[in-house]
Amino acid sequence: ATFLSGRTTRRFISSREDRAAILNAILAAVHSVVDTIRPERIHRETQDDDLPDRALRKHLLIEGVIRMSGYSVVEEGLTGGAHVWVLERTGAVPVALMPLES
Repeated sequence: ATFLSGRTTRRFISSREDRAAILNAILAAVHSVVDTIRPERIHRETQDDDLPDRALRKHLLIEGVIRMSGYSVVEEGLTGGAHVWVLERTGAVPVALMPLES
């Protein structure tokens, strides 16, 4: 099964601790993939439109991890309610990622 929205996963991943552990795993995976592949440009877009601040925070954490890998945001905005980010590699030295406290 594929899950693209926290709105659908909340039904069966309701524990705050489980959701924090999953977010940490996602952040670590993003860090690993970006540091391994090192694409010139990364395009990100939210699946859902009009996200509440709590959900948008998770996307901003992912953006922060990508920035820590030596990227900067070159475009940011809304497209039909979805948040969009375009990041480009700047050549900055990547930094290590530590797990978030739950």
